[in-house]
Amino acid sequence: MTIRPSDLPRSLAQKILTSRLEPVDAGGPARIRVEQVALARLERPLLTSLTAGTHPLAVETTVVYDSDCTLTAELTPRLSAVDRQALANSGCIIGRPGLGFAGPVHLERFASPGRIVLTDDARLAMLGGLGCLALPLGAAELALALTSGSLDAPQLAVFQLQLTGRFAPFVGARDLALELERIGLAERVAKLKAESGHPVVLEFGGTATRGLSVDERALVASAAPSLGALTALFPSDEKSEVFLRDQRRSKAFRALSVDPGAPCGAYHSLELSSLEPLIREPGGRVRFARELSVPVSQVIVGGDSGGSLRALLTAATLLKSKRLSGQLDLLLCPASRQVLEVLAREGALGDLVAAGARVIEPDRRLLEGSLHVTTPQQTSLRTFVTGGAGQAQPAYLASMETAAYCIASGHLGDPRALRRPARITLPRALPTDDTLLARQPRSTTAASA
Repeated sequence: MTIRPSDLPRSLAQKILTSRLEPVDAGGPARIRVEQVALARLERPLLTSLTAGTHPLAVETTVVYDSDCTLTAELTPRLSAVDRQALANSGCIIGRPGLGFAGPVHLERFASPGRIVLTDDARLAMLGGLGCLALPLGAAELALALTSGSLDAPQLAVFQLQLTGRFAPFVGARDLALELERIGLAERVAKLKAESGHPVVLEFGGTATRGLSVDERALVASAAPSLGALTALFPSDEKSEVFLRDQRRSKAFRALSVDPGAPCGAYHSLELSSLEPLIREPGGRVRFARELSVPVSQVIVGGDSGGSLRALLTAATLLKSKRLSGQLDLLLCPASRQVLEVLAREGALGDLVAAGARVIEPDRRLLEGSLHVTTPQQTSLRTFVTGGAGQAQPAYLASMETAAYCIASGHLGDPRALRRPARITLPRALPTDDTLLARQPRSTTAASA
């Protein structure tokens, strides 16, 4: 994909990159300005570069997410007190432990349609649900971008996915993401990547996208790494505007849509009404939920991509007045502090606790698979991806509706057996208290620089 002149049809990615182009010398490489960096993995080489303080940061917003919530003799924090102070002095905003997972929090507080976010974590592809282009980079590239404020414009291959129709009851965004795996989209992405020689961005469009909330779009976009793509993008429309308004960030809204006839390297259309509840097995195979009846020892609902307010309100509604089956262990991990506060305020947290849930903190190592592990004799079901793309999965993966059925019955199965789908209304007034976002006063930052 090349950056096209404005008078030619452009894809979503082309529009975003074009809007961020910087003036360059004749014959020089195209460069884009960098406005946001979100760091979640906190690899030591990059942290060393940031805390050295030898070069001032040239990026408008840099957020470092410290999500080491659970500490033991074996699990030591990735950020020391000295690291935190050095990062604050350099102008970084620090998301303190307990704030939530990096992707959902950045979606709530910082991401904006049409913007570029550089990151060290491919899981932040979920920001594409708001029309925000998340680009994962290595430590050296990130360090250079942080100090220069710009980046060589990436060459991307576009894979367009057109969605039509609407979900049937008990079918949702997770099932859509799993359906893309089931039909072998990863092979087509790999083919496009090999033919073009560029990383692939998945661009979602079609009439069905207008019916998906930003949280649902973010969940689907988060599947990009599992499909072999670099990142994913959804249009920015009235649903994006409502999301930002509820987060008290209305000024960040910008409409973003693909031009008719925009070029793409590959294309696929999907009718949502044809989807069924799906489950991904630990070995990676995706199967219909109706084909499985496996006893489960542990269910973890929540996580970064499966712990949105909509998803957990759905779980609370489906599990109201129900109790855990047998020896099942139910763990609840809201995606962010905001989600936890609203669940408590709406009474949904009490319903989930009454059903037998134990609330756990949003520790990144839960996503990596090193917390709340099960024995080889046990079976676990989760509503979020554990580990990274290409890694062996230690648990079954399914939607919140399928997880609710499993919690009520004690085994995997078809959630349509619950018969009555959840009808929920999201509250409009959301808490936006940034207590756990540590910001250095501007005057202090300037003085230290």
